[in-house]
Amino acid sequence: MKIQDKDLKNGVILEEIRDQNKAIIEGLKGFSGVPVKVNKLSDDMEIVKSDLKAIKSVMKVHSHQLDEHEDRITVLETT
Repeated sequence: MKIQDKDLKNGVILEEIRDQNKAIIEGLKGFSGVPVKVNKLSDDMEIVKSDLKAIKSVMKVHSHQLDEHEDRITVLETT
């Protein structure tokens, strides 16, 4: 049984595919910590959202107080 050119080409192509697969597998090993980091980032974002909500609430109260002070100052200035 002779090895034909077609078989040789297929063998070369298969070797190239194996090498590419090895390179892909090595590259994917670096992504093993990514899901953990994404989950951590997601948790951190929830904390930031909560903090921002609290800051907005405080700012709203302070803004209302400043408006009241402005009204009081205006009344005092006109009397």
